[in-house]
Amino acid sequence: MSVKNFVESWRGRGYEKGETQKFWLAFLRELFNISEPEKFINFEVPVKLQHTNFIDAFFPDTKVIIEQKSLSENFSALKPYEQAQKYISGLPVSLHPQKIIVCNFAEFFIYDMETLDEPQKILLSELPEKFHAFDFLIDANKNKIRIELELSLQAGEIVAKLYDALRKNYINPNDENSLQSLNKLCVRLVFCLYAESAGIFGKHKIFRDYLQGSRNIRQDLILLFEVLDTPEKNRDPYLADELKIFPYVNGGLFSDKTIEIPNFTAEIKNLLLDEASSGFNWAGISPTIFGALFESTLNPVTRRSGGEKTRIALAKLILTGANFLILDEPTNHLDLPAREAIENALKNFDGTILIVTHDRYLLDEVATRIIEFAAPVKIESEKIQKPEKVQKQKVSSEKKSPPKKEIPPELMEAKIKMAEIELEMIEREINSSSDSAKLTELAAEHEKKLQEIDELLAVWIED
Repeated sequence: MSVKNFVESWRGRGYEKGETQKFWLAFLRELFNISEPEKFINFEVPVKLQHTNFIDAFFPDTKVIIEQKSLSENFSALKPYEQAQKYISGLPVSLHPQKIIVCNFAEFFIYDMETLDEPQKILLSELPEKFHAFDFLIDANKNKIRIELELSLQAGEIVAKLYDALRKNYINPNDENSLQSLNKLCVRLVFCLYAESAGIFGKHKIFRDYLQGSRNIRQDLILLFEVLDTPEKNRDPYLADELKIFPYVNGGLFSDKTIEIPNFTAEIKNLLLDEASSGFNWAGISPTIFGALFESTLNPVTRRSGGEKTRIALAKLILTGANFLILDEPTNHLDLPAREAIENALKNFDGTILIVTHDRYLLDEVATRIIEFAAPVKIESEKIQKPEKVQKQKVSSEKKSPPKKEIPPELMEAKIKMAEIELEMIEREINSSSDSAKLTELAAEHEKKLQEIDELLAVWIED
């Protein structure tokens, strides 16, 4: 279910006593992609006033009270808000709310207890565009890794669906040039989805709105890619308003005008606009996890490989909430991006991990204690950083230099993501090509892209 489907499922209905829990659990599940929302919200929380009253719903981590009412005409939020205010005196000071939400299933009134300003009103029908206004409900620091993992897995599945659906519409879907074009098209679409979600494009859901009324998505995408690759000062002064509002994206992501773009069916349009745009929060993905999943999506062979299945299985295992993992050779059969994704997931795992492996690099990066079995003795050691690794890091940092072009800070993270994906595409071309002239050209592109990533990372780290 997407945010749009959530809205449709609750349009015109809502009973306080029987559906409050169902509504808010679905709200968290669909808007924030949280698989176990009951861990974030409590219902019917008792408070002692003159007699025992009950708060309809309460977010203990972020200190938000929900006062829920049934759907009705001529609804006024003032009286429920005043009721919620009375509950505060029955709560410990440490749980006094930062915000109060009054809701009647069709309208949300958000009261800020710090500023005491007029409430922000959001309609149920406005959730696809304004669901980010509810980010305060979730403790971002406490649950960041879990949410990023879950979002990244879902993002990988969305891209896989787009890839498969688009591939069917190429005239020669197995042609090498067509597959390279498909990869580049997927990179561009993901960038646009991420940029509209993260606010890089300015207006939220601007990409979706542009394509919503399109009669020919293929032609409209070609126009948009041209605009994104053209600085504002060089654009046609008579450019349509819906294109004029898109910013210039430097870095060459949209510079190749020769890529083959197939026709978009109604199925692909719905997948792109409803599931990939309206129904998903791209800004919340983990660059490392999603980058590895995305790279594999662009190669159907690796998507079906044992290594890919291992990576997804491990990510899902971490999401179950387990606090103790036993892993047997977790990096076997994984490529470099996948190894890095697994490594970062394990580093951010809150529980205890017992790893049986011959991968010394993984142990150096993840383990805090190492027990080595070698007949006839057992050797126990603390984690030791290898001198050559330190030297490597030193050399790498010395090579970094500030970029020649100024890049807007809000574009930096997205540009790094896209540059890393483009690097993977170049490496895949190198591995599959036997043309010496082409290999020379690709080697130069590879070196240039590496330098670009180093420069971007240098600026990102300084900031």
